[in-house]
Amino acid sequence: MGGDLLTDQYLAPKAQSFLRGREMLDPAQFSDYMHPFSNLQSTSDSPLVYHPQSYHIPGYPANPRMLISRLYLQLGVALDYITGQHEPSLSVALRKAIHTEDLFDEALISDHKIIFPQFNVTSDWPATYLIHGTSDTAVLPQESRNLHSLLSKAGVEVVLEELPGREHSFDYQPGAELENEGSFDNIVQFFYRHLT
Repeated sequence: MGGDLLTDQYLAPKAQSFLRGREMLDPAQFSDYMHPFSNLQSTSDSPLVYHPQSYHIPGYPANPRMLISRLYLQLGVALDYITGQHEPSLSVALRKAIHTEDLFDEALISDHKIIFPQFNVTSDWPATYLIHGTSDTAVLPQESRNLHSLLSKAGVEVVLEELPGREHSFDYQPGAELENEGSFDNIVQFFYRHLT
């Protein structure tokens, strides 16, 4: 995530399903996780919990915290929560900025520039292997393409492998190790070459 955070995927409120065809979330059910926070518990006490196979969506997250990143994307405020800049809303300011004809004013992100790859890629960036499903609705393929382009221009060794028709978390699917064995082997070899 984050090959280009200045897109509607992060900044625009969504009015219809946008992620894997999943339902829109009701913000009222997540009030404990919405700014301003009242009594938010530590994330270290927040277990990964899934509904049983008998649930109408087997394996669906049962811990509401596991859904909040999708809610923040849905509301177009993900960057407010990533940066902690809610008032004034960083997301609202950036949403306006990316939809004008004017050049982007980097002063808008001066306090948070470090999280925006498009403003931080240098030749010192480590060799990078990007693998992305072309049907990914969580992190759009354009993000990896953008990061690949930036790294290439900076002279960084970078590989972008796009897997046709694959969604986000394609590697979690049953049989993924066999189906993507060649790709996974390529990644291992890439890291082996750069880390040994």
